[in-house]
Amino acid sequence: MARWAVIAGEDGEQSASLALELVAELRAAGVRVGGFVQRKGVDGDGKKGYDLVRLRDEETVPLALEGASARGPGEETFCSLVFQQAGFDAARRWLEEDAATADLLVLDGISKLEVSGRGHAAALEAALQLPDKVVLLCVRGSQLVYAVERFKLAELDVIGELEWPAEPTARDAFARELREACGR
Repeated sequence: MARWAVIAGEDGEQSASLALELVAELRAAGVRVGGFVQRKGVDGDGKKGYDLVRLRDEETVPLALEGASARGPGEETFCSLVFQQAGFDAARRWLEEDAATADLLVLDGISKLEVSGRGHAAALEAALQLPDKVVLLCVRGSQLVYAVERFKLAELDVIGELEWPAEPTARDAFARELREACGR
C-alpha cells in the first residue's frame, strides 16, 4: 500500500502552486514525480474553467468549464461546473503510466466530487493501492476529514500534512519529509 501526504487548503489554486513548487524542489533532489495538477483559467467567453496538467510532460486536457449547460455524453454538472469525463479518464491513465517510474504521485483537486465517489475517486483509490509509492494529495481543507474517511487514509501510513497557508519553516519541513519518504 502507498504512503500518503496532504496539502490542505481552501484555495485550490494556491495548493496547486505549492504542489508545483514542491515538485520542482523534489525533482532537483532526484525524486521522480508523476501525476497531475489542476490549473484554473478563463475561456474566450470569460467562463472560469480548469485544465489538468500532467507533471511528467505538461500535457494538458480540459477538465471543467463554468456553466449549467445541458449535459452531453461524458459530461457531469457539479458545483456550477460542467466536468468532462475524458479529463478524469486522462488523469487515471497518467497515474497508471507514471506509477511505473515515479517515486511520488501528485493528485490535485480532491474535493466534494471525489468524496462523493466521482471525479478523481477511482484514480485516487488505485494510486493508494500501489506498493512503495508516495501519494501527495491536494485536498480542500473543508473536505479533508471526509476524504480521510472515504478513502480509508487513516489505515495507511501518513508522511505529513501541510495546511495552506503555511509558515516557510513548516513548508520546508514538509518538503524534507517528502524527500525522505522517497528515499532522497
